[in-house]
Amino acid sequence: MFPEELAQRVIKLFSFKGDIVLDPFNGVRTTTVVAKRLGRKYVGIDISEDYCRNAKKG
Repeated sequence: MFPEELAQRVIKLFSFKGDIVLDPFNGVRTTTVVAKRLGRKYVGIDISEDYCRNAKKG
């Protein structure tokens, strides 16, 4: 699992509120959850059908 603190640092450093954050390895959605919390739009992509199903649920 990717630490939320690290995702938050990177998102704040390389984007502004309202920007779109792309996570091509969305997995358990850490990056997209943090992006939403920080006021960014987001796109999460993953090859795993299980991760994609879980992302849609939650």
